[in-house]
Amino acid sequence: MTHDPFSGLRSAYLRAIARAWRDPEYAGKLFRASKQEKNGALALLEKDFNLQFPFDVKFAIDDRHPPRWDPLQTRGWIGYADDFLIHLPKAPGSPEYRASALARYYQEFPTFLGRPKETMRAAEAPDEFGEFGGITLRALALAWNDEKFAQLLYRAEDARALIQDYFDYIVPWNFKLRFQEHAGSDEHWLNEERSDEYWAKFPISEITVHLPSKPDSPGPEDVRMEPIALAAYNDTGPQYPFTCG
Repeated sequence: MTHDPFSGLRSAYLRAIARAWRDPEYAGKLFRASKQEKNGALALLEKDFNLQFPFDVKFAIDDRHPPRWDPLQTRGWIGYADDFLIHLPKAPGSPEYRASALARYYQEFPTFLGRPKETMRAAEAPDEFGEFGGITLRALALAWNDEKFAQLLYRAEDARALIQDYFDYIVPWNFKLRFQEHAGSDEHWLNEERSDEYWAKFPISEITVHLPSKPDSPGPEDVRMEPIALAAYNDTGPQYPFTCG
């Protein structure tokens, strides 16, 4: 049996937002975990909200660009896009290793989330993540053979337009997309044991979401707008990837 792990993550994140709005100390815990822990705030969400997320990623929550609730002028939330950072392997120096290295990358990262954990192999990412995994593989292959494209890909602060232009593909989410090259050597491709060592230390993908600001209320005791704003935030769809829509 398979399940969508993102519905659980979305509900846990919404609960974290609501708690952070009423408890600034909890917001601080989210921000500190996001900076200090390998998986960011993910372990905290799992512990506090009965979440089991099957992918080994960093889920960071920050306060640098908090979305702002503005129902009068925008009829909803306004703010910066969230951020995905994807690590890609450097091309083997010897061309004969490139095909096997590319195939191994795709085995490890059928989507940018990586493979599910051993204990949750039945979990699946939504279809659009799998489609984007195929596009990422094409981008990696091109970067290994086209220095101009590689420079554009790794220098871009937001590579969405580049990906869309080169591959005639519409990125389905509104988030900043960045790629970073991870160094390696041909020794990693000489045999399976060396290759396993390389992938065991390969950086996990990093997801950064901006904690939305607490909605303004007419008075300190009037918090009637908060559930309305939270429900609207959850319904923003692709504007914020870990909402529904």
